Amino acid sequence: MDDKMKDQLQRWHEDDEHQKIVDTLEALPEGERDYALTGLLARAYNNLGQVGETAPFERAAVLLLGTAARVAEDRAWHFRLGYAYYYLDRDEEALAEFQRALELDPTDDDAKDFISDLSRRCFQAMYYTEEEMDAVEAHIQAHFGPVVSVFHELASPDIHVDICIVEPTEEKPFYTLVTMGMGARPMSVPEELKGEGLDRAEIAVCLPPDWELQNSDERWYWPLRWLKILARLPIGEDSWLGWGHTVPNGEPMAEDTALAGVMLVAPPFGEGCGECALPGGQVVNFYQMLPIYEEEMAFKVAHSAEALLERMDEVSPVLDRDRPNCCEDWVDEDSEDDEDEAEDGLTFLERTEAFWSWFEENEDQLRRMAEDPDQFGREAVADFVAQGAQLLSEDVRFNMGGDHEFTFAVEGNTYLWYLLPYVVAAMPEQFKDKWRFFPGMPGAGGQAFGFEMYGCRIDMAQVQVLAEYDPEGEDFSIRFYEPGLCALEEGQCYNAFTIMMEISLGEGLAQTYVDDVRRAETPEPGMFPLNELERHIRDTLAAQGKKVLGRPDQHFSVYSFEPEENQELRFDVISGMSCCLELVSGYYAGRTGFLSSLAACGAKAGFLAFPYDPEGDRDAVLAHRHELEDRLEAEVLGKRESGEELGLLLGAAICACTAYIDVLAYDLPAFLDRAVPILEEYPYPFYFSPFRQDCELIQLTGEAGE
Repeated sequence: MDDKMKDQLQRWHEDDEHQKIVDTLEALPEGERDYALTGLLARAYNNLGQVGETAPFERAAVLLLGTAARVAEDRAWHFRLGYAYYYLDRDEEALAEFQRALELDPTDDDAKDFISDLSRRCFQAMYYTEEEMDAVEAHIQAHFGPVVSVFHELASPDIHVDICIVEPTEEKPFYTLVTMGMGARPMSVPEELKGEGLDRAEIAVCLPPDWELQNSDERWYWPLRWLKILARLPIGEDSWLGWGHTVPNGEPMAEDTALAGVMLVAPPFGEGCGECALPGGQVVNFYQMLPIYEEEMAFKVAHSAEALLERMDEVSPVLDRDRPNCCEDWVDEDSEDDEDEAEDGLTFLERTEAFWSWFEENEDQLRRMAEDPDQFGREAVADFVAQGAQLLSEDVRFNMGGDHEFTFAVEGNTYLWYLLPYVVAAMPEQFKDKWRFFPGMPGAGGQAFGFEMYGCRIDMAQVQVLAEYDPEGEDFSIRFYEPGLCALEEGQCYNAFTIMMEISLGEGLAQTYVDDVRRAETPEPGMFPLNELERHIRDTLAAQGKKVLGRPDQHFSVYSFEPEENQELRFDVISGMSCCLELVSGYYAGRTGFLSSLAACGAKAGFLAFPYDPEGDRDAVLAHRHELEDRLEAEVLGKRESGEELGLLLGAAICACTAYIDVLAYDLPAFLDRAVPILEEYPYPFYFSPFRQDCELIQLTGEAGE
């Protein structure tokens, strides 16, 4: 475009003569209309369009999408496409484009205005009417107690959920926390329950009088977090909550309790406290959030909520993080050692083969979707790709980019680190020159960018962090500060920072080396920008002579115990090492969530055990164990990330009279078939056990009953 044409087009633009721009540029042969002219033509069509029209905006979008391969870091391109989408009522796509435009130019006030408007249009929070709010508040005051303070929610993407605080009294010597706002949005109750008045709810919890409500440490904060989780769960799951419903956490709520889920029951405040009539005739149901143990939840699932409450008859409604487990000794008589089988019976090897078969069958469609997702609609693309990803696990999330990149996202489901690297390594040869697959979200490589969540816009370079290295744990404690971020409600603040940190570091590095995070009240000496944290971690580890390992499954840690008397295996372990400490700690605590998640994908975690003479030569036993580890990895399991693995060697341990080798088998029968001939070469009886207590041992070698 020569300067003369450029000046003329600019004058027409300033004089609002957009039709002249369209006529002039549309008259040019398409080959003479370069990237810049195409952008100006799209802008002119946008300016010609009127509210309610579609043709000008559709033409603008088509023009812009035709140059998408060259967009790079062009703020104007994203703004113009967002503008076209805005007037085509494609709100979510418009919001994404304006957000990208603002990332590229944080001073773009026009983009900010569109984002503000679209955020309201896309994520309009639902509130009680003033009359409904008065009725709910009056109900809480009458039945739960006087509300002396409220934890107000600062940003509300869907419903506005405050938490009312009823302080201890002589009559009720405990705190009562009650949500207020969950019931503003009706839940999706089953068809047969519609009209029964079960579609609206609020939730309460009772806490001891010495509970530190203002303390942000997770040991104190988790009951408040769970009130908010439950308040929004029906929205995210398009479902409902009611009496007797249980929700698992998958692990203990905090480090100082084994409580691992919640059940909803009737509030303990007498007749009438469970239902609040609204002015329009609707009913809001009030439930008590009762934290429970994993075994109690399993008992409820096997029997009923009524049966569990009979067992819990003497349990106080006030939270006691150390209360007795009412189902500690209960054993499900119908359960088998293989109770955690995948529903379809497939091994993880078979699931991986199914995924790549699906990918091969649909590769042409996937390629076109990656290159131009707007042609198909982003939601339709996500739904289509999910069909393949869920062949591996229901928990697998993903991103697919235009540069033929397919990234699996772990998103806190840490068991996936022990599965997805194999999936990536098993990619068929014909795709290796066309596609790039990642087993977790990679880091940003030190780049900084804008981030928006909970209505707060944050520049990553402005988030300051302090990283303290623990040589013993070989990990880091992170403190962070950014005024807008730290002004968010506690749970939102930590959630937003954790997401930003994982985007910056990559999921693998963050989950391998970050032990905990803490919010700082003010900037602290030594803090540096978040986008420099990856370099700091790598430099610190290098200075300590440590190799940087990018994923949890690559990081082996040593552990040791004081042996104790117990009929279960492994309680006499003296020392061991593992790349999956979550599995080891879960075994001793009786938690099976991690194990069950693996098994649901057809992968079995367990250990080989072989007893030895405690009066004999332990060094010889250790030599045999080390030799066995090497042989099992080389001759049975296969080299890691070769794409031909049968599983992973997870670690090993030794006690006074038994040695253990920990494995994860992607096909357990195949693993045992290959392992037994090797084990028979050694002078010990070998057994196999799943990685949980109360299991029947499988004898692999030696005399029966030895």
